[in-house]
Amino acid sequence: MKYLILLFILIDVTIAFSDTSKDISKEDSKKLALHFELISNDFKNKGNIPLIHACHWLGGENKSPHLAWSSPPENTKNFVLIMIDRGNKNSKRETNHWSVYNIPNDISSFSPGEELENKKGIVEGKNYEGKEGYAGPCPSEKHLYRFILFALNKEMPIIEKGLTLSETDFKAIYEPHILGSAKLEGYFEPSTLRLFINKIKRTLSNILN
Repeated sequence: MKYLILLFILIDVTIAFSDTSKDISKEDSKKLALHFELISNDFKNKGNIPLIHACHWLGGENKSPHLAWSSPPENTKNFVLIMIDRGNKNSKRETNHWSVYNIPNDISSFSPGEELENKKGIVEGKNYEGKEGYAGPCPSEKHLYRFILFALNKEMPIIEKGLTLSETDFKAIYEPHILGSAKLEGYFEPSTLRLFINKIKRTLSNILN
């Protein structure tokens, strides 16, 4: 009987230790996710996005910025990048400007203006213009833009080309597969002169048509 009691105690201790190890593992995973970082050589977090990355209508080149990331969570299978327009400081909008899916875990950066679909497995979703690929900032006033990169687990399914997902949409659908995320935000404000020129263009176009 004494040996049986000792056996039960040993089993309880083993189970307790196992549960503690799981908790530690989860905590370690969360800590690792905190170091997950997304940066750009073209602008700092909360800084101003250069004109070259804005739309043609505002005098830009519609060129996607340099992006690089580091220290993703352990067991990351692939990544998804989403760029949204958050509007002005009083807005809750989420206008989709760029969606990049199925980014392999051995890729850790994008060059400025890079043709991403030449890379293995990567596809792009449709932006607010209804076109696949990048759509640069094109506001009529100062707006905040968010780039968010999701690290995803091994069970994450492949996403089809052309799908449009906002940050909120993606979280709602794929939340069980998200190991962590990293974000980079920047502001873009069009010049008063450019807005004035565009207003004249629209007026002349309306008159001529």
